[in-house]
Amino acid sequence: MQRPNSERREVFEDIIRLILVDKHLGSEKFYNQYAKMIFSIAKQVCKTDDKANSALNSVLVKVWRNADKLLEIKNPEGWIYRVTQNCAKDELKGKWHLELKENIVKCEDEINKLLDDMSFNEIISPLNEKERKIFTLRFVKGYTYQEIAEICNKPLATITSCIYRGTKKIEKNYKI
Repeated sequence: MQRPNSERREVFEDIIRLILVDKHLGSEKFYNQYAKMIFSIAKQVCKTDDKANSALNSVLVKVWRNADKLLEIKNPEGWIYRVTQNCAKDELKGKWHLELKENIVKCEDEINKLLDDMSFNEIISPLNEKERKIFTLRFVKGYTYQEIAEICNKPLATITSCIYRGTKKIEKNYKI
């Protein structure tokens, strides 16, 4: 059973507070909690593991450097989703706003364990951005429809119909 929105926010805030006290341990906990989701979102935009890994690193550095400002965030998963998309788009454009000098996380081997190559991202590739976001929250993070509705600030019926339509697109694309 997934946590309610308030509990997920508390987990996020606890991790951010830990980053403020112990940057290494806090960053590792943030990585363990959110890396799978971040990598999956970045992979949807970037299409390659290398660029998705770079986008993941950019997100982690942004969190690490701006931790003192992140306690005010009301919707952590929505914020992570948007920041990850922006970092992935910057990665595609070849823009670098940060130098990665910090040794924040264990990266390549762990991420390869988290997601099986391109399977999930290939499957959801025919979906539009909104549907990919919802599918990522549902199947990567395992959130319920109600939790996804809260994160996306959409009615529950919108989320269920989006998953239904997305599933039909996938079935049609793969002739299931």
